[in-house]
Amino acid sequence: MAVVSYAQNMEDIMLWRALKHVEKGFYIDVGAYSPDKDSVTKLFYEKGWSGVNIEPNSECHTELVQKRPRDKNFCFALSNKSGQAEINILSFAESQVSTGLSTLDRNLATKHIAAGYLVKTDLVESLTLVNLIEKYITTTQEIHFLKIDVEGLEKEVIEGNNWQRYQPWIVLVESISPADYEENHLDWEYLLTSAGYHFVYADQINRFYISPKHPELRAAFRYPPNLFDGFVIYNHIDTLLQQNQQSSARLKKMEVDINTLLISRSWKITQPLRTLSRLLHSFFHRLKEIFLPLTDSKLGGNKCKS
Repeated sequence: MAVVSYAQNMEDIMLWRALKHVEKGFYIDVGAYSPDKDSVTKLFYEKGWSGVNIEPNSECHTELVQKRPRDKNFCFALSNKSGQAEINILSFAESQVSTGLSTLDRNLATKHIAAGYLVKTDLVESLTLVNLIEKYITTTQEIHFLKIDVEGLEKEVIEGNNWQRYQPWIVLVESISPADYEENHLDWEYLLTSAGYHFVYADQINRFYISPKHPELRAAFRYPPNLFDGFVIYNHIDTLLQQNQQSSARLKKMEVDINTLLISRSWKITQPLRTLSRLLHSFFHRLKEIFLPLTDSKLGGNKCKS
């Protein structure tokens, strides 16, 4: 049976290929954003997994709480120190509707303002990854994958862990700058490789790393998502469902229009004319069947002999 990919760039398919043998696994999603849209963890949640979602944007966090009851959902930020942090929440300038994006990087927020977005600031609690694990997760819990997508502060989140003590099997990190889409992994990758992590795959948006304790997972990252992974993309399914709903609505309207016509006064008045038309059509069709063969035979008899 095909699995459904909900992630933005099929990151969940790469992770599923490596980890589908794990039953009821555990993840940490730093910068979770949504329980559905572009979610790296939804595929796993549907397969019985659970984990921790970190989302400092209160609107997004509320949706996670509603739709991910089996997960632990926290409305704070992760960084390299505990305390308070200023979060910059982006909205569209015309509608003032939240984009769902937020960042703790003020320089990045300034670039978004220059690009025409509205930015609202708020204070949120900030923890380190070590704080999170030791306070909210049992220290013996295997972390099968850690996803980090924090709009420019990846280095600070990575610095906040004790990588010798807590080693997720797979670490997935967004590796481009949100402002200009330039690769930024050289700013923080050494923190992972110095802890023994092995780089195995990049998809132009993210980079994947394997724990030194699980070298057997490296082979799963030799190739990008492909036919043999047996998956469908949720956005494609959603588009087909919308088209089907629109077609059903059109058919329903046609049915209503036809029923309205059949019971209308004009339809009843013109009924004799339609009956006469059918009779005449049948009569002339019968005449053709009788006289056309006779005409053809006469024409055949007048042909010149050679």
